[in-house]
Amino acid sequence: MTTGRVTTTYERWLLPERPGLRQLGIGIVALLLPLGCLLDGDGTNVYALVLSITVGCGLGIAWAWLCGWQWLRVAPVSAVFVFATCFASLANIELMPRWDVLVRAHRAMSDLQFYVHARLEGRDAELRSYNTGPGRALFVAVSDPASGRLRYVCTGEPIQRWTPVGYRPSCYVLVRADGSGQVLKNASEFAAARAAIGAETAPPVAPPPTPPATRQ
Repeated sequence: MTTGRVTTTYERWLLPERPGLRQLGIGIVALLLPLGCLLDGDGTNVYALVLSITVGCGLGIAWAWLCGWQWLRVAPVSAVFVFATCFASLANIELMPRWDVLVRAHRAMSDLQFYVHARLEGRDAELRSYNTGPGRALFVAVSDPASGRLRYVCTGEPIQRWTPVGYRPSCYVLVRADGSGQVLKNASEFAAARAAIGAETAPPVAPPPTPPATRQ
């Protein structure tokens, strides 16, 4: 009588004879780990990002070294899916910080438009702070010096994106007095947009008087 080999929990999850849903699930969890931090509202979590890449790529390299040829021989499609999911976590270092900037820019736009609409309706509104990436900063409201009418509200500091060498400015958010908003990619676009609003709201300049004609 022959007895089958008893596999341990460790072997079923980490060193199986063929890849399956357990290994694919581990890869998916590692891939999506930083996403939970973004949805939680805390922005890019460097520790979650590092853990995602370490677990995903680390297991992918280990499985490729220890079981790669065997997996590709007995279950090629499953093996490809597992390896692709594991190594896809490396893309998080580029994709997740950019997604984080989009989320924070959208939140800043919503807060600024809420403030503008409140001002238009004559309600009291307070400028909130927003997440720049490294910290928090206050929104800035610019009004006409003569009439006190609101011209625009904007981010006082750029929204920054995390990179492996530190945070880098990524975008600015500006909302006009009519509620229309813009996301500007750099400081030059931001300055140009503010200058354009200033030119639109500036009072017309009267032409210089025409000198009287002189008789010959």
